[in-house]
Amino acid sequence: MKKLSSLSVASPMTKAQYRKQSASLRQALMNAQTDLRESSSNAVLIVSGVDGGGKGETVQLLNEWMDPRWIRTHAFDEPSNEEGERPDFWRYWRRLPPRGEMALFLSAWYSRVLLDRVNGASNSSLAAALERIRRFEQMLSDDGMLIFKLWLHLDAEAQQKRFHELEADPLQSWRVTPRDWGNWSRYDEFSAATEEIIEGTDTDQCRWHVVDARDDRRRAVEVGNALSLLFARMQRATATPFERTKSRASKSGPRRT
Repeated sequence: MKKLSSLSVASPMTKAQYRKQSASLRQALMNAQTDLRESSSNAVLIVSGVDGGGKGETVQLLNEWMDPRWIRTHAFDEPSNEEGERPDFWRYWRRLPPRGEMALFLSAWYSRVLLDRVNGASNSSLAAALERIRRFEQMLSDDGMLIFKLWLHLDAEAQQKRFHELEADPLQSWRVTPRDWGNWSRYDEFSAATEEIIEGTDTDQCRWHVVDARDDRRRAVEVGNALSLLFARMQRATATPFERTKSRASKSGPRRT
């Protein structure tokens, strides 16, 4: 995996380019969602990234681009009393989507591991945590679940600029907190820990896709492209011979559920 600091910076996308590309992406994602509805699989998209990277906007966009009736969105804060009395992954397990549907998880089981590492977790503790994550994700994948993992990235300068832009907007200023600025002051520590975690959990069945989040339109298109391609690749890999024959014989074009 490339270092986060070495991500290429593309030029901003124009409105015309975005309209053209987003139209075809919406069709492709709707078709992929229909395929999922007709299959025995389900899917989880983990949306992670730096503060200000557009995680919430990405989740909202995917609910617009696809049929929200078959998408379940979950954001995870501190565990409740009920969740704290049970195994760590129980809170995620109980929110997994049924077959034929997908769920969008904001950060999910990666947030705590990242914070623990930045706050001094040892190498052995980190290795144990990443091994648990790999086993959990592999178990879900072995059962037919498609798992996509996104990291929406900003470098330190771009993140600082995004925070200032949000603070200058009376309707958005509440989104930037003293904790966000405190995390920004430790940007290098968070980036180093992020690279360790991504490299330690990027497996053949559960890949990470790192997206440069500096330009909102380009970020949206890259997320849509990545999700569409991953749907196609992973559904081909898990399809039965009958399903592969059916897919080849199906007509192209938008379909409705």
